[in-house]
Amino acid sequence: MRNFARLTICVSAVIAIAGCFETTQVYTINPDGSGKVAFTEVLPSKSELLAPAVKANLLPPEKEAAQDIIKFVHESKGVDAWADFTFKKLEDKRISISGVAYFSDISKLELDSQSRHRIKTIRTDKGEMVLEFEYLGSQYDSSDGGKAETQDAPRQMTDEEVAAEIKENRDKQQIKAEMQDANKGRNPCEMMKIDLTFRLPGKVGEAKGLIKASDSEVKFLFEGKKFLEAGEKILADDKRMAEAIRGGEKIYKELFFQEMFGAKMPFKAVAGGQLKPQFDYKAEMEKARAAMPDILKIFYELSGVFQPLNLSSRPAAETQPSK
Repeated sequence: MRNFARLTICVSAVIAIAGCFETTQVYTINPDGSGKVAFTEVLPSKSELLAPAVKANLLPPEKEAAQDIIKFVHESKGVDAWADFTFKKLEDKRISISGVAYFSDISKLELDSQSRHRIKTIRTDKGEMVLEFEYLGSQYDSSDGGKAETQDAPRQMTDEEVAAEIKENRDKQQIKAEMQDANKGRNPCEMMKIDLTFRLPGKVGEAKGLIKASDSEVKFLFEGKKFLEAGEKILADDKRMAEAIRGGEKIYKELFFQEMFGAKMPFKAVAGGQLKPQFDYKAEMEKARAAMPDILKIFYELSGVFQPLNLSSRPAAETQPSK
């Protein structure tokens, strides 16, 4: 019988993709939904995850980082041009890659194949811009345009069955915590961080679930420590546990986001006043696009895997690597 532990795994999967590293993204959005995003992804070095005997056969950090960049480019969607790619190895041996992506429609943007959030902008009759943000997690399938998530059907259970399952999962969590304490281990979830900033083309008024950072900026901040704390609070709450066990993954996610952010998805922010473009998208994007072949050629050659392509006549998101 499926139990709450499986639900815990499901919601862990919501952030597992981003949880292996830290991600920082700063979006600059124009009134028409075009814009750019400056991003930094901090990834664990593959060599640090393997036994010493295996490390000798692995790629050097610079080649590993180059391959990560090429993979990032080819698995992203909705990107018209790339710019300012850099990488470096951090003191803790993780690898940081940075760059800028230009998009003509933010609702079609997916940064790499593992992107798990949906962003869109809506113009109202009053001339305002509404930013909608939804973190979708592991069940999101972009192949259908992100129309739906796979959800569990509600379960018909007696109060006694629910109570037994609550106890079972609390016992399992206690055993896991005791083992971690005995091994002096640190839960890897604590290191997770997703920091997204949205620079909007007007003055921010209403904001739900997003942090108002300035007159024209809102933020989405997901921290692993708060995620763990939210899980502990839900686990200790009989009413919410019963709701999650009976309701399935969708309800469990809603409870988590409500606990962490005080609101249900999608999160929203409204920008009003006189909306103005924040930069000349066409000019800046075309300049970046013209420089792309030479920039990406460096990373192709350094990666040792892919051959450079002619990227001057089609969007980067549509290119396919040749081997």
